[in-house]
Amino acid sequence: MSRLVVVGAGITGLTAAWAWHREHPDGEVVVLEAGNRVGGKLGRVRLAGTWYDTGAEAVLARVPDAVGLIAELGLATVVPATTSASVELPDGRHRLPAATLLGVPTSADGLDGVLSPAGVARVRAEAALPPLEFGEDRTVGGLLRERLGDEVVDRLVEPLLGGVYAGQADRLSVRATMPALAAQLPRHSSVLAAAGAARDSGARSREAAAGAPDGPVFVTLPEGVASLPHALAAAL
Repeated sequence: MSRLVVVGAGITGLTAAWAWHREHPDGEVVVLEAGNRVGGKLGRVRLAGTWYDTGAEAVLARVPDAVGLIAELGLATVVPATTSASVELPDGRHRLPAATLLGVPTSADGLDGVLSPAGVARVRAEAALPPLEFGEDRTVGGLLRERLGDEVVDRLVEPLLGGVYAGQADRLSVRATMPALAAQLPRHSSVLAAAGAARDSGARSREAAAGAPDGPVFVTLPEGVASLPHALAAAL
């Protein structure tokens, strides 16, 4: 009889154990966990009779892996209610412009309010700059401050990128944190054009993967994403 030992009962370890178990139904799988619960980064708390995620709260519906795993376990998904993202600035709260890529604008349109008039003019002026030369890599802040100005970094990119990567734009790599943008930068003469091409390419890829471009972007489980590792553990 074959036997597998998996170290760590986070979502990765449990999914690995589940995948191996399907291929070796007569084998034995042992998952070792040093903590007092399964789930790893996926945690939840119960408040007033309702479960709330303390880690990730949804999965991408247009990427098949997590959705397929949920279906394999016989679990139902729900579409979370969402609101538009906004950023808190000294003069109040502003909705983030829609046509952006991790905060990088694809044009100067729609930036009024979230950027000052001078900041919008700085973005619009990128077309008059010398053609973009990206090279091997640069920091996000270094590239965008040079091409689009400080306000784009401080008001748009930093809140989003810092939230995702827990780091500062001036110290984060473009290739590591914005690979879609990095792939387009050598092909275009401006950051705006590269961001637009990356955004369009990403939308086409998501539509092709989903087969239904008008479907939800995110789905979750009725008792939260953190219920997924518990379901995996039970199934094992």
